[in-house]
This record gives sequence, structure tokens and C-alpha cells, in this order.
Amino acid sequence: MSSGITVTPECIQAFGKLKDEHKLQFVIYKLSDDLKNIVVDNTSDDPILDESGNPITEPENDYERFLSRLPEDDGRYAVFEVKYMHEGGKREKVVFYSWVPEKTSIKHKMLYASSRSEVEQKLQGFVYVVQATDSDDVLYDTIQKALSNKFF
Repeated sequence: MSSGITVTPECIQAFGKLKDEHKLQFVIYKLSDDLKNIVVDNTSDDPILDESGNPITEPENDYERFLSRLPEDDGRYAVFEVKYMHEGGKREKVVFYSWVPEKTSIKHKMLYASSRSEVEQKLQGFVYVVQATDSDDVLYDTIQKALSNKFF
């Protein structure tokens, strides 16, 4: 089912910075305010600001920082370059996340579900997909274990 929602060029560029250039650890995408496009919400390079415009203190760990930026009440797509060890060797894999928590409005749930294939088609090169509705679905150990089982 196609939603008619388009992926902006900035989304593809940010994905390239992560996958090809390794300049970003993660990219988070969202529906635009007019619900017509998927846009970049934030990246690992973007500071998160409080209401006064001051940077907030975030977790040091990249994955915890990534998770802290996923809203509890709305959907997001995201890509994260997971780095892990397997049999003494360092591995890196790009993982795609479809984050649609239970508190997401029904309209947004439908839009995220119907636009997911378009996003996946435009952001080619990830090796694993995580479909998540709560924090238990995105535990780092679970993702790392799934990657190890898939590739080794």
C-alpha cells in the first residue's frame, strides 16, 4: 500500500553520510508537519536543545543517546550503524528501525506503516530491520545478538 509520502533528498544524503562516509552514527527520520514527506528529524551530530536553546546533557553512549531521541508518543524511522565484536573481530552493520510506539496516533500509525516500503527502497544498504513498539524491542544486546546470528 502506497501512502503518497515522499522521502526528501536530505534523507538520502544523511543516510549516505552514515553508510558510505561513516560520518554519522545514527539518523532519525519523521513525517513532516504537513504529512507529505519523510524528513530528517535529527542525527548523531545534532545537539538537542532545551526550550531556552541550550544544549541538554545526553547519555555518553551513542546507542543510549539514539534511544533517548525516540519519542514515546510518535513514530520514527531510523538507521544506526551498530558496532560489535564477533570472534575477536570488530563488525559494523547498518540497522533500519521502524519505531511506532503504542501511544502513536492511529493516523500516524497508518502513515508510518504505509510509507515504510518507500523509505526502505530509498535507503538501500541496511542489513537488518527492527520493527519496534517499545524499548524492549530495541535493547542493544538483542540487536547485537540478532546480527551475530544472522551473519555468523
